[in-house]
Amino acid sequence: MMENQEVLSLPTLSLHKFMKKNERKPATEEPKFTNVYVKNMDEDLTEDLLQEKFSKFGKTCSVVIMKNNDGKSRGFELANFKSSEVAQKAVHATQGAF
Repeated sequence: MMENQEVLSLPTLSLHKFMKKNERKPATEEPKFTNVYVKNMDEDLTEDLLQEKFSKFGKTCSVVIMKNNDGKSRGFELANFKSSEVAQKAVHATQGAF
């Protein structure tokens, strides 16, 4: 038996029948998501201001500006919305708005 063995946790595999590209059904639904990544933010934006702007579209669970060790904005933030519909509405309505 080898020393220092590590147990790897591998993801569960999902097997499906092979289908040719022309036999596949197109994805008609938009992807479902509740987390939104906002990049290229102005340094003067605050979490409170972003929370206020995003709450116009529905319930947000959290809004966090990512900061460096000095407490300055790293230029991006993460927002988590209560539902996928609210997140999609916010993304579509705020493209390039901040």
